[in-house]
Amino acid sequence: MSSSDTATSCRDHPSNAYWNNATYQQDQSIVNGPVMPAFLTYSVVGAISSIFNIICILIFITKKELREKYLLFAVLAFANLINTVFMLTAGTLRRHLIYNNQYMQLISTFECLKYPNPHLQLLGGQLPAVILIAIDIERLIAVYRPMLYKVHIGYRARIYIVLFCFITVTISQLFGYL
Repeated sequence: MSSSDTATSCRDHPSNAYWNNATYQQDQSIVNGPVMPAFLTYSVVGAISSIFNIICILIFITKKELREKYLLFAVLAFANLINTVFMLTAGTLRRHLIYNNQYMQLISTFECLKYPNPHLQLLGGQLPAVILIAIDIERLIAVYRPMLYKVHIGYRARIYIVLFCFITVTISQLFGYL
């Protein structure tokens, strides 16, 4: 049996739409017991990171000056919040699957999409990257073309940049689902 046959994933494969009792015995929770602390750590780190991201978001949105000047950083904190919520739910869900002897169960892609994890992972992985690119481009313009930046990059331009980032990620996600 190859390692790809035993992997838990959301990939398309002819054998991943059913429970295979011959391959995966009912005592999976004993076999997968050693990874339980790792998944607990994953959940705890996700929860703590989520709290810190919420604090960052609250700091950025409390004052008008911070909200206008650092809008992209506030959106970055929100995007990272999505990623940390993914960590929290992934660790919790994986522990739950181990308790229910379903962790090694191969499932179809569409069954996997019933869980929140793939959606959060896709959005939480792509949105921070796109926002970081936008921040880099904004900083590049501010450094190399300061007059252009001062005249054209204001609060309204930042809102358009954020909207462009969300549209880009949405289109990318649609391609991922198709």
